[in-house]
Amino acid sequence: RARRSAQTGREHRMSRRTTATFVVLVVAATAFALLQAMVIPVLPRIQQALETDARSVTWVVSAYLLSAAVATPIVGRLGDAVGKKPMLVSALALLSAGSLGAAYAPDIRVMAVARVLQGVGGAVMPLAFGIVRDEFPGDRVPFAIGVLAALLLSSRRSTVAAASVFGSRRSRASFLWC
Repeated sequence: RARRSAQTGREHRMSRRTTATFVVLVVAATAFALLQAMVIPVLPRIQQALETDARSVTWVVSAYLLSAAVATPIVGRLGDAVGKKPMLVSALALLSAGSLGAAYAPDIRVMAVARVLQGVGGAVMPLAFGIVRDEFPGDRVPFAIGVLAALLLSSRRSTVAAASVFGSRRSRASFLWC
């Protein structure tokens, strides 16, 4: 009986490896959520800094959303075929490269291409959900999925906060994290 309760106790705790995986997934989901929502409040600053018109600057958002819509099912399927972890690392690498490109974009075209690379990172969420489903103990899956989903939903609220924080800054540095 003591052995059975010890096994039951293990089911409710995540191993160190699972905890480390969860932390990585939370950071990845947070990066995705922030990139998805927080660029919208700084669009006027981007327009001004890159000396472009309103029609062109909308491609900063559109390029990201279009590439995420196209890449997410493709990368998700590749994750099923090749492995979710390698595809998550690849998606995060492209997301990082896109962020670096956006930070140093000299014009709107480079910024849009960088945002396309960031959009491929949109596959982070379905890959993260798949990793949780495959790697976590059954009783911890709902908790982990709930945390990741909450991070995604909280990005909507982040847009409002970002508008108040970054909306008043006058420098190009206010959108370098895009």
